[in-house]
Amino acid sequence: EDYFMYFEDFDLCMKLHSKYKDDCRIINLDNLYIRHKFQGSKINREERMSIIRKSKEIFENRWKGCQINVQ
Repeated sequence: EDYFMYFEDFDLCMKLHSKYKDDCRIINLDNLYIRHKFQGSKINREERMSIIRKSKEIFENRWKGCQINVQ
């Protein structure tokens, strides 16, 4: 709920990983796209970038000092 938009998926991954450690494997699917048929963001680029920056700051502060292993 701290995130208005953006970074909530990263936060969820970090929560799952921190709780389940070795029993949790997070996979990034670069070629997967989800298309929302009826809804979407109608904000302009400047507003969107501002929200992204705020969400990134919340995420970085929340997970400061965590080590992320990428395979």
